[in-house]
Amino acid sequence: MQTDVTALPIGTRLEKYELQKVLGQGGGGITYLAFDFQLEREVVLKEHFPLGLCRRVSGSAQVEPVEPMLYERSFQNFCREARILAALSHVGIVSIHEIFAACGTAFLVTDYVEGATLREWMCHKPSGKRITAILIKLLQALEYIHANGVLHRDIKPDNILVKEGDEPIFIDFGSALVGEPTHTLTQVGTPAYAAPEQLTALATPGPQADIYALARTFNLLAAECGMRLPRRVTTSLQKAGDIRVEKRYISAVDWLKKLQFRPYRWVIAGVSIALCAAVVPWWRNDDIPVQAQKMGTASKRSVIIAPKIRYEHPIELIEVDNSFKLVAGFIKNPRYEREIKFQQDVLALQKALNDKKEALMREKVDTGMWPKSQYYREIIPLERELNNKFAQLIQEYINTCLDGADPQPTRTQSVINILKKSKMKFLAKMMHMYTIQEKREKRHPLLRVFDFGMN
Repeated sequence: MQTDVTALPIGTRLEKYELQKVLGQGGGGITYLAFDFQLEREVVLKEHFPLGLCRRVSGSAQVEPVEPMLYERSFQNFCREARILAALSHVGIVSIHEIFAACGTAFLVTDYVEGATLREWMCHKPSGKRITAILIKLLQALEYIHANGVLHRDIKPDNILVKEGDEPIFIDFGSALVGEPTHTLTQVGTPAYAAPEQLTALATPGPQADIYALARTFNLLAAECGMRLPRRVTTSLQKAGDIRVEKRYISAVDWLKKLQFRPYRWVIAGVSIALCAAVVPWWRNDDIPVQAQKMGTASKRSVIIAPKIRYEHPIELIEVDNSFKLVAGFIKNPRYEREIKFQQDVLALQKALNDKKEALMREKVDTGMWPKSQYYREIIPLERELNNKFAQLIQEYINTCLDGADPQPTRTQSVINILKKSKMKFLAKMMHMYTIQEKREKRHPLLRVFDFGMN
């Protein structure tokens, strides 16, 4: 690879890292392969070096801005990418180690992922089964990203790496967005893969923009590499890549469910049940002793009744993460729309609380002091209100989805009492505390929380 004149020389030492190779250079910066002498491992260093906004001082490693205002905005976005990656932890997302200042700019340190880009991997023409598995893993990672309120906004073949064992990883979160935009968004992403609404100011891009970009990525790669994708993958890509937002999948979870659904499994299950219904009574009849048959003992025929749709219990749809925040997804792929809606409502309550706290934190940064009176005046009543709404959600779910027949009424009432008397954070801490017993007890860790609330 030919090294760009703006890149630092190979062998340059930055703190505990030594540059070994230039991996690439884009509009936002230069990427190096480096060696960490302290931990003795290879890492990736991404230097903030936006083309056209800065330059390298002649004969020096120092960077100086050419357009100070635009460079400062780019620098803030670079630091924001570090914060976004630090808040995410998933096998399908590149991990960050640190960010540090040097040479008048900043460097982002991430894992070095040995593998090929998705384009290189696809052009080796893998089997349809492997392609389906890769797409499923990417959707699971995308589901996690969106569940944490993050939009990638620049999904393309070069931003997806495939490790050995067909493990895909999303990289480059430089265009990512956290939460709802507070101002008019600029056009970001690569035009060939970006959703139509992402390239105009007519609509605010949401998770469906990432869904479109992922579908566009697979469609263009299939055409470029001259290969046919599995039929169910092709069908799902057509829907996910529709230029009309309302025609696409509403979420990565929805796409994942459609992709994993196999109707023939139900046909096989139905045939198996029919055979059992016919064979089991006959087999039981043969097992009746002859003497008993002579006495007129009749065998009991098996009657198979179609099972009623079973919804998961609401307490099984709640989980907490390491930061004691309630998140949806204990049942990773809820089967029914009501389960999905319940999880989304729980997340909406948690998001309302987090948005309020973040607003107060920004006020603290702006004024240099923490508005305690405002905190106690607004946050605590809001927490109580959200707890009451949370309790109502649980009760409504039981009434509508379980027809009011709660299989665990004592535990349900216990958690409702806890919600009404305490903060969400306290409940989350209890949930987290009891998960350490998961290996020693067969019962679900979340159910043990309700035992605790009863005592």
